[in-house]
Formats: sequence, C-alpha cells, structure tokens
Amino acid sequence: MNASHVIASTLGADTLLRLGTAVVLGLLIGLEREFAHRREPGASENELFAGARTFALFALLGWAGALLSDITASMLPFIALLVLGGALIVSAYIGVFRTAQFGMTTEVAALLTIALGALCRWTDLSLPVGLGVAVSVVLELKVRTRSLAATLAPADMMATLKFAVITAIVLPVLPRKPIFPKPFDIWVPYDLWLVVVFVSAISFLGYLLHKLIGARQGVALAGLLGGLVSSTAVTLSFARRERGAPELARIFACGILIAWSITFARVAVLV
Repeated sequence: MNASHVIASTLGADTLLRLGTAVVLGLLIGLEREFAHRREPGASENELFAGARTFALFALLGWAGALLSDITASMLPFIALLVLGGALIVSAYIGVFRTAQFGMTTEVAALLTIALGALCRWTDLSLPVGLGVAVSVVLELKVRTRSLAATLAPADMMATLKFAVITAIVLPVLPRKPIFPKPFDIWVPYDLWLVVVFVSAISFLGYLLHKLIGARQGVALAGLLGGLVSSTAVTLSFARRERGAPELARIFACGILIAWSITFARVAVLV
C-alpha cells in the first residue's frame, strides 16, 4: 500500500475510533498515576512526573509513530519516536532519582502507554484496551500488594513457589494422551495432574483471600468460587488446611457447606 492510500485510509470513522481509544487509555493510566501520587504522604504536584494529559500525549506519540510507519512502509519513524519518548522518560527519571525517590513504576507505565498507542493503530482494539485496563489495575494494586508482601512469611513464599511449579512447570510437560493400553487408557497424566492443580488452586485462593480480606470472608468466598467447579476439591483443600489451623475449624466447615450449597444450585441450573 502506497503513502496516498494509507493517508486516505486514515480519514475514516475506524481511524477516529482508534485514535480516541488511544487517548482514552492514556487518560485512564494518567488519572490513576495522579490519584496515586496524591495519596503519597507529603506529595507535591510539582514532583509529579506525568499526569493524565502527559500520558494521553504518550499514547498519541505511539499512535502517530505507528501511522508514520504505515505511511513510509518502514518501522524507523516509530522506532525514532519511541526512542525520543524513552529519552524524555529517562531524563525525567534522573530528575526523580536526585530527589531520592527510586521507583520506576510511572516511567515503565509511560513506555507501555506509548506501545498501547501504537497497538491501537495496528491491531484489533480489544488487545490494547485489555492491556490498558490491566496496566491500570496493576498500578492501582500498589497499596494492597505492599500490605500483602509485608505480611508474607518464608513459608508463605515457599507455598506460592510450589503452586507456580506444579502449575507452570510440571503441568505443561505431562503427556496429554494415555500412556497405558486399554482398558487403562482412561489414565491421562495431564488430566490427572489438572485435579492436583485445581485442588492446590482452591487452597491457594483461600489463603490469598484470607490474607487480603480476613479469615471468615476469605474462606467463604473461596468456598463459593470453588463450589462452582468442584465441592469435593474444596472439601479436600479446606480439610487439609484445618489440620494446620484447628482454631479455624468452624470457618472452614462453613466454607465447605457453602461449596456444597453452590453445588446443589449448579446442578439444578444444569438440569
């Protein structure tokens, strides 16, 4: 496609939609950064690296770079604008570094915003919109993740790593076909390990909810969510956890009852 065809294609409603989406995503991330900055003790508006307008401009920078690359049929314009935006972000980070504030969250978010602007031009809008919302959510979880990290013990971190190993390392390498002849061909290692992963996931979810929102509410919510899939797995998981925390026996029993109740409702809906 030559330059004239690309320029003509930029005049349609689809282009305006993509341009507007890039601006909205930049504003969303920028507003979150402004809100987070105001919550910092002793924060000054002059110390803010980038607000809603600047992030919207970052998104436009990425979108314009993608447009110029389409017109010239070369990635060089986008790369040049990306380098320029990165240089501005680095210079701002150096200024922040001198004030003894060493975080890089906002600077990384700015780079991601430039990339999101380009994606709004190049790909289906569902991808940049999903990524933009995910970036905003991750940025907003700062306080909760800090409080969670402050309460973690070495055993908690080891439990997290064990769950990651059985889910992300062991599960993908297991055979997805039967390894025994008939009539034992129903034993598929991948399917069997999925049960292990699910039981572990219920236990891990309950633990996280326990840490974030309290024992009673966390176990109840884990029982509710787990009962939508398997009340048996919830029962097994909570029974194992109760051995290490007998003082929470009634709370775990309540979670099991909730999972069973959800099972009856689920079966009724299926019928």
